[in-house]
Amino acid sequence: MEHYKHYKIIWAIAAIIIISINIFIIYITEERHYISIFNSWMLSITILLIIPFMYIFFFKKIEEQMEENMYTISHLLTTQNNDSLTNKPTELIRTVLYRCLDYGGKKVIEKLIEKNGVILQSELGRLTNINKVKLHRIIQDMKKREIISIEPYGKTNRILLSEDVKRIFLN
Repeated sequence: MEHYKHYKIIWAIAAIIIISINIFIIYITEERHYISIFNSWMLSITILLIIPFMYIFFFKKIEEQMEENMYTISHLLTTQNNDSLTNKPTELIRTVLYRCLDYGGKKVIEKLIEKNGVILQSELGRLTNINKVKLHRIIQDMKKREIISIEPYGKTNRILLSEDVKRIFLN
């Protein structure tokens, strides 16, 4: 359902741009050639009809691949993929989780692991050399994906690794 929302937004933006271009073409043509105006509107309608098919063809495949990857990751996390002797998660799960993070997320996870899963947001900013705005966005994204949780702590926040991620990385 979410991808239909994106489809509507993309189609609306394309329609606005194409109509604006057509109005501009009508404005700059001094003699008002009806054939060129008709051709520009026909081209616009053709483009507006092609855009949904392009979106469905290209972006649908990408979304399906992302869903398949997320299913694989969730399957790895939920199954008992542990070593029988040490009861530690395998290196495969760590690698998959680590690859799903962007550069800033990797830096945040590394510092959280160094500090045993708990760190202040202000300290995290100093240690990672990430500016406050970017760090806030990274933290909110990781919170949304339930990798970390946030607790208010005075004028700053305390960042905590979620229990699942803590079990994977700190054991």
